[in-house]
Amino acid sequence: MELQTLAQRALFLASHDMGIVVDAAGIITDVNSAVSKTFSLPPTKILQQPFVGVFARYPDLLELYRSTYDGARVILIEERGTKYYFDMRVIPLHHDQKRMGHLYLGRDITAQKEQAVLKSQKELFENLVAVTRAATEHFSLDGMLQSLLQVSISLTQANRSTLFLLNSEGAVTHSLLTRGKTEVTEQRELVGVVMNKGLAGWLMREKKVAIVHDTAQDERWLTLPNQPYVTRSVLGVPVLSGNNLVGMIILQHPSPKHFTEDQAVFMQAAADQVALGLLNAQINDKQLSLAKRQATLYHVLHAMGEQMDPHIVVHKAVELIARLTHWQTVSVMTLDATGICMSASAGALPLAETLRFNLGAGVIGRTFQTREMQIVPDVTKDVDYIAIHPDVKSKITFPIIHGEHMLGVLDVQSTQPQAFNEEDVSFAASLVDAVALAMDNARLYKESIQSAEKLRELDRLKSAFLSSMSHELRTPLHAILGYCEILMYEVERAGHANLLPDLQRINAAGDHLSALINDVLDLSKIEAGYMELSPEVFDLDTMIRDVVANVRPQIEKNCNRLEIEHAADVKQMHADPLRVRQVLINLLGNAAKFTNTGTIKLLVNRNKENPEMLSFCVSDTGIGISPEQMKNLFQEFTQGDASITRNYGGTGLGLALSRRLCRLMDGDITVESTLGKGSTFIANIPVNGLSASRYN
Repeated sequence: MELQTLAQRALFLASHDMGIVVDAAGIITDVNSAVSKTFSLPPTKILQQPFVGVFARYPDLLELYRSTYDGARVILIEERGTKYYFDMRVIPLHHDQKRMGHLYLGRDITAQKEQAVLKSQKELFENLVAVTRAATEHFSLDGMLQSLLQVSISLTQANRSTLFLLNSEGAVTHSLLTRGKTEVTEQRELVGVVMNKGLAGWLMREKKVAIVHDTAQDERWLTLPNQPYVTRSVLGVPVLSGNNLVGMIILQHPSPKHFTEDQAVFMQAAADQVALGLLNAQINDKQLSLAKRQATLYHVLHAMGEQMDPHIVVHKAVELIARLTHWQTVSVMTLDATGICMSASAGALPLAETLRFNLGAGVIGRTFQTREMQIVPDVTKDVDYIAIHPDVKSKITFPIIHGEHMLGVLDVQSTQPQAFNEEDVSFAASLVDAVALAMDNARLYKESIQSAEKLRELDRLKSAFLSSMSHELRTPLHAILGYCEILMYEVERAGHANLLPDLQRINAAGDHLSALINDVLDLSKIEAGYMELSPEVFDLDTMIRDVVANVRPQIEKNCNRLEIEHAADVKQMHADPLRVRQVLINLLGNAAKFTNTGTIKLLVNRNKENPEMLSFCVSDTGIGISPEQMKNLFQEFTQGDASITRNYGGTGLGLALSRRLCRLMDGDITVESTLGKGSTFIANIPVNGLSASRYN
């Protein structure tokens, strides 16, 4: 151990990387020669001195120290007018589970950083071309803005961006904020705040690029109320058309001193190109708005197929149509046993849900009978029209048909006479197609749910049958095994040893059949919901010894070696010991079966990601599992392929049952494997058990 310590000490002192050891009180207790060389300080000026005093001139290093950060970070050190970049590693030092201090290791990466800067400048130029293209190729305003923000983030490696567009009076016409979803009123208030007091207001007044290296020290930056993210550096770029400010882009990053002057120059050049794209997009956006509304609404209504409840589909459809078209009344009427009834209605003048008509009555009844669209430009001149609301002046109705099924009628009403032109009729017709598809999908889904419920009942009956049959099989089997044991005893007493091998084979076959029946019975209990767990606190070492004693003959049969490692911090477990034991025997037995002259390891410790879980890791150096075989690994009565069944035997129940048992105990089994190299199965089970209600 002393030799190892000396070797580690020698490596530390001889390393070209900086090494600084700091105790828990912040005193430097050890350094290597690289530290003295970097900071031009002899060891006597460093050792036994406070860290903050020795390195007071290096803010990045002090910030790393004060943050109690464990991990890796790149910092900047300026020494004698030269900038050096170091990849710092902070390693906590412990003794007897007590933190004694930290080891700071730093590697000089200045050369790599300079190469990265040259590469970054090349990428910046290429991204400038991309920004120009994004600003000029999109005719849609929203499309251009989204593309611009994406390219800007790529250009500067910012993590957030905000964009404002301004009209000739300086009012914000468009804003894309770097917050989560906000209400319209809240978003309007936030825009007002940042335009009056924040950096956006400064850009509007000064019309110049602004680089904020540290928001904590720059009063131009305003932190918004309840801001869910951290911003330490900002780059603000005005978008100018001549002398007029038409917009601005604000890029943010969580680290200080992120944005450079080069980035500001490129972004300003990009903003000059963006100004032309903004003007073109604003002009074309008005021309494209109608077509975009039609296409967007059509796709939104096609998305109704995701709603599988017929009632929800109809209500969602009329609400969307009314909201996006601003038609006064949008309704869907359907048929029932007594006539025409209201299914859903929305808009400024929604109809009552209790509304009903006789079959064939009114314009809606005419639509049901003819299965054709009805246009009523003036309701006072249609003899079939039934007045429901006095303000309605015109209407159109469309049959909702999918295949041969007449699903209902879409009824659209307006308070204006002759309110519907050809574009409205064409638009509504496309909406009806979408509504028909969604309604029919919902109808089919409802029927499939009913069929699935019937199948589940059949599956439950199957499981109950298997459970009953397993019990019926076990009774005579136990009798056979009992008589077999008696015969072996009597044969051995009578001196007929030559008969023992046959009886032993009968006994082994019976044990195998009994285990198979038990597995089938357990699976059927789980599927039928009858499996009961019996939790108790038990000693892990005792259980593991019992499991190993059970599977050792299988392991040694194939000349395998078993290694066991059990973490000392977990001595007991609160779970069903019988089921935990069953899972481990299955996993270890599987490893023994598929490994010849290899190593099988059992590792028991707490799960690193979830300490409430106990991980039982069983790894082997056996035949491994291919990706194709992995797909069906946990399916009942399934093995990798036919050759595995021929060569190794088995029923394919062990892994399926083990996973079911783990999940029943709020755990799971995962697997990693490489064909020809071995497999690792990890059973994660709660160490402190489940609630009483879960077990019951």
